This record gives sequence, C-alpha cells and structure tokens, in this order.
Amino acid sequence: MGFGSKWRMWIDSYLSSGKASVLVNSSPTLEFAFKRGVKQGDPLSPFLFIIAMEGLNAVMKSASQHNLFKGVQLPNCGPIVSHMMYADDVMFIGDWNTGDTVNLARLLRCFNLTSRLKVNFNKSKVFGIGGD
Repeated sequence: MGFGSKWRMWIDSYLSSGKASVLVNSSPTLEFAFKRGVKQGDPLSPFLFIIAMEGLNAVMKSASQHNLFKGVQLPNCGPIVSHMMYADDVMFIGDWNTGDTVNLARLLRCFNLTSRLKVNFNKSKVFGIGGD
C-alpha cells in the first residue's frame, strides 16, 4: 500500500511487543509476551483492521476488473458492486455460479495467508437471490 519502511517497522514492533501478566490471588505473575496481534480493546486495533481490510478491498476491485468475480450492475448504468464493508463485516455480491464462488474462496484464502485474518464460517451465510 506504499507505506515506508519506517512506518512498517513501527507497526511490526507494535504487533510483536505486547506483554501481559495475570493476577493470581491478587498478585501479578511474571510478564509474558503475546504470540501475535493486538488484544481486544486495544485503541489502535480498529485502525490496523481498516488497513488490512483496505487490502481486501483492493483485491476485490482487481478481481472484479479481471472478471475473476463478477459483481452486480446497478440499474440505470450504475456502478458494478462486488462487495460492501461495514465495521468488521463484508458482504460479497455477485453472480450465482461455480466459477465466481470458487474464485471468491481462493481470494479469501490468499487474503488469509497474507493478512492472517480468517473468515469465521460459523458466522457466515450464503444467500441466492433471484437465481434458479
């Protein structure tokens, strides 16, 4: 996304330097390092998530332009919509066909491998509207 090396180093050190301890009988244990990521409630977490989701946005735009995932054309020569994002939710909108479905699964897998963000399939749903 064009971030300089110093900026990337700041983010990397932020993500890898978190430490915590646990209270046992009102006494803190020795500090231990987090294995990865930021913890819930961290004030920078939403900003880092937005940066990661911008990567997914770019991937979906490119996939749509290269006909790997065909979005839906809005009426009256409106724009083609392939996805919408709000907070930490994403809705993919496209043709109901095997090729687009397989390509979307591949795109999400690549996104997972590059960002380490996983799709929670227990919270995911697929709807077919206006199809056979």
